[in-house]
Amino acid sequence: MSRKGIQAFSAGIITATVVLSISYFLTPKESAESEKATEEQVTAYLASEGQVSVPRDTYETLVKTKEESVSASSKKEETPPKKESPLKQETFRFFIYEGTSTAEIAQELERGKVVKSANEFADYLIKTDLHTKVRQGGYKLPTGLSNEEAAKYLIKQ
Repeated sequence: MSRKGIQAFSAGIITATVVLSISYFLTPKESAESEKATEEQVTAYLASEGQVSVPRDTYETLVKTKEESVSASSKKEETPPKKESPLKQETFRFFIYEGTSTAEIAQELERGKVVKSANEFADYLIKTDLHTKVRQGGYKLPTGLSNEEAAKYLIKQ
């Protein structure tokens, strides 16, 4: 780059700095108060979206109650019910590898006719927060199970 090129570049930088400084100092400052939402606006927005607001301590109590009820129900129903039938029931064997997604597990169980719908089973696992309790390993499940029964087999340790 020549000397004239460097001088032109420097002049451009200085001009841009001056223009930005002038525009920064001459524009009116907006107050932060005008952008804050009022409590009435928040309440109206939540009502329009069909949502509610709860205090943090109430929320934490609800979460704790949910966790206790899920753990209590999983302890109470630890062993899956055994189906008694005079005919020999078909079984499906499969293996869950580390990193297998809930959707992949559900599709595999649907393919093996363990559950009726992969989407419904995956939704059930997520809604009941059981998708985090499914562990890797080999499984042997009878076919024709409900979502609840299949989940009990998968979370059994």
